[in-house]
Amino acid sequence: MKSVSPKLNNQLSRVERYISEHFDTAIKMTTLADISGLSLSQLNRQFKAIFLITPQQYIQKMRLEHAIELLEDDFSITEISSKCAYADHSAFCRKFKEMTTMTPSQFKRMRSKIDKQRILA
Repeated sequence: MKSVSPKLNNQLSRVERYISEHFDTAIKMTTLADISGLSLSQLNRQFKAIFLITPQQYIQKMRLEHAIELLEDDFSITEISSKCAYADHSAFCRKFKEMTTMTPSQFKRMRSKIDKQRILA
C-alpha cells in the first residue's frame, strides 16, 4: 500500500477486509461506500490509487482466485460459478475467459495434464 493517512488506510482496510470475507456473495458498491464512510466516487478513486484496481476489479480478482482453487478440486463448473457469486454458469465462463484467456473447462484440463505429468515424472 502506498503511503496514506491513517484514517484513509483504516477506511480502505475495512473495505478490503469486507470484500475478502464476502466475495462469494453479491456485493453492492453502496455497501462498500457505507463501510468506508466515503462517497462512491471517492471510494473508487482512493481504492484504485492504493490497490491499482477498482473495488469491483478487486472483487473479480478474489472470485477468480477462489474459482481457480475450486477448479483444482472436483467441483463442477456450475457449482463453482455459484460458489463464486456469479449470476449463472455462462457469466462465470465469460468472466473467467476474459481474465485468463481460457475457459474454466480448458483450465481444468490443462491442470489435469500438468498434474499427470508431475505424477509420471
